[in-house]
Amino acid sequence: MKILKHVKYRIKDTTELERLINHINNTSSKVNGVEFKDIFFLKSKNEFVLEMMCVSEEKYLEWRDICPPPPGARDWYEVLLTKQEYFQKVNNPDILALKPEPTELAKTIFQETCSVENMEAKFGKTLSKKENDVKNFILTQSPILGRIPSINEINKSFSHFPLEKLVSILNKLDQFDVIHLDNDRTTIMAAYPFSGSETAYIVTLKREGYKKIYAMCAIDALGICFMFNCDVSIDSMCNHCGEKIYVEIKDNKIISLKPKNTLVWCDREYSCCAATSLCKNTNFFYSERHFAEWRNNNPNGKGNLLEITEAFYLGKLFFENRLKNK
Repeated sequence: MKILKHVKYRIKDTTELERLINHINNTSSKVNGVEFKDIFFLKSKNEFVLEMMCVSEEKYLEWRDICPPPPGARDWYEVLLTKQEYFQKVNNPDILALKPEPTELAKTIFQETCSVENMEAKFGKTLSKKENDVKNFILTQSPILGRIPSINEINKSFSHFPLEKLVSILNKLDQFDVIHLDNDRTTIMAAYPFSGSETAYIVTLKREGYKKIYAMCAIDALGICFMFNCDVSIDSMCNHCGEKIYVEIKDNKIISLKPKNTLVWCDREYSCCAATSLCKNTNFFYSERHFAEWRNNNPNGKGNLLEITEAFYLGKLFFENRLKNK
């Protein structure tokens, strides 16, 4: 879309104009999807107009945050849509249809994760039938209960074999990081993608009888729809500023994303288990600027900043076959 930014301000001379254009070029280069095209002056008025090409209004506003008008100036803007953009906006004003995007980066992250995590066990390929039965029971019961079931609740459903056998299976699942037990080995703290404690990721599964439940991280939250073949919504927040972030998924497509320029930092420093490493640092960010500010204060972590569709694709890879044992 084209955006015309009007600024009520008198530029004194060509030196000031050159400084202004350099500043606009520098700041617009820092926001993906924003390009400065030209500057125009209204005849007989102390006013100029910037012609900007932007992928979205949200991206323009993100740029304006880092390039406000000169002190004392007043600004406003107009949005000009192409025919295609206009009729798409009229027919579907808020509905998106974002699919998982299989980029090379996302594929590389998945392959490297498989090399350090036991994904074969997490998918159930190397587990026995009893081990898979316990794993799948935990995962399928969690959204029904709105929490991960307790060991006593699991034991009641597997009363056909001794408690010692169940404990042995749970310890093996913990060893393979299919679940994560607490230090006393009496409570399941994580059954990926679900968390046994409160997190910044509240997931609502749109299926009768299911309750809201906490996910371990942003990518886990995005993967739940594929694991259950179920529409979901995610209530979360920016890891930098705490502003609300909302994602709605229908038919395995993101149909609502607020804000629309939400990004995901995918942490890649695995140690011991995902629950105590990757999941703690894989988060949503409100915008590229918010991520940059956070990163400035957290420069040492290894990872990648992902578009929402790339993170969505990773969620699919990690969880689509989690209950299929294949």
